[in-house]
Amino acid sequence: MKSLNQHSRQFSALALAIVLALSFFAAAAPAWSDHDQVRNEIRQFHDFLQDHPKVSTELRQQQKISLQA
Repeated sequence: MKSLNQHSRQFSALALAIVLALSFFAAAAPAWSDHDQVRNEIRQFHDFLQDHPKVSTELRQQQKISLQA
């Protein structure tokens, strides 16, 4: 009986480890897509500033404006 209880605990520990490992890998995927989204938004803002040099100049001169969101 003791052996069966020990095997049951080992199986439970292994199952928990597998579930945690799979959840870790599943949670990592959105982080990369968020990174890509942020990179895309920065690129779009850069393009906007290239097309609107007056806005770009004003933001450089008055940096406090850029912190107001």
